[in-house]
Amino acid sequence: HYEWFPLESRSGAGKRFGLVLRDTTDESRLQDQLIQAEKSGSLDVLTAGIGHELNNPLFGILGLGEAIQEEADLARAKGYAQDIVGHGRKMAAIIRDFTGVATRESKSQRVPVDVTAQLEQALAIAQTSHDCLGLNVQKHYVAVSPVTALPDQLRLAFLNVLTNAIQAMGGQGDLWLTADEQDDLIKIRDSGPGIPTQHLGKVFDPFYTTKGQGEGSGLGLTVAQRLIKKFGGEIRLESAEGQGTTCIITLPADKAGVRKEEPCVSS
Repeated sequence: HYEWFPLESRSGAGKRFGLVLRDTTDESRLQDQLIQAEKSGSLDVLTAGIGHELNNPLFGILGLGEAIQEEADLARAKGYAQDIVGHGRKMAAIIRDFTGVATRESKSQRVPVDVTAQLEQALAIAQTSHDCLGLNVQKHYVAVSPVTALPDQLRLAFLNVLTNAIQAMGGQGDLWLTADEQDDLIKIRDSGPGIPTQHLGKVFDPFYTTKGQGEGSGLGLTVAQRLIKKFGGEIRLESAEGQGTTCIITLPADKAGVRKEEPCVSS
């Protein structure tokens, strides 16, 4: 590390400067060690999560495979085979969600996408997939420019956030959806139990979840973050225990796209 600084000079003399040099080798080495230790700790958590999520269906496949070998009833054996296929698809879905890559695409395949339309479709899917009879949804959409993205992947990112919010509330409570280009582009706020401060920094970590066994793999927000970042955006959560959670998503607007003319406010 070095730093230049001016020195006072005698009258008529030229400008004078001082130079301070400081050896930062030890500091850099220590920083590298801390980064490596953090990576190793994250890798341990990641490995444990992958093992846990894949072992459950894997054991099911092994057990069903052994049962088929001894099963004389053809109809029952076919049932076992169907269960094996189901477990295999679950493992494939876990791997796909973990990698965050459903298909490989180039940036040239991206198109201007209507953000609120994809948010609406994601909401419809989430409400169909979960018991939402006690859910009160309020919407406020105002003049949002399109964004350059892949529609299905942007919809998946919204769906994962909405699913997380609905599950946190147990399908009952208030859900606010806001789209406003003057403020943050998309806000998804729920009236759920909120997230304790000590857990807030881990919500985007792979396989991190506060849900019970079988209620989630801990990949929903991880995948959402990867997709939003892939399209040049940012995603963050604001929450306090007992006060609900707000997910704030910003995406770079495609100013060449067609803007919506009329605001939409509904509940």
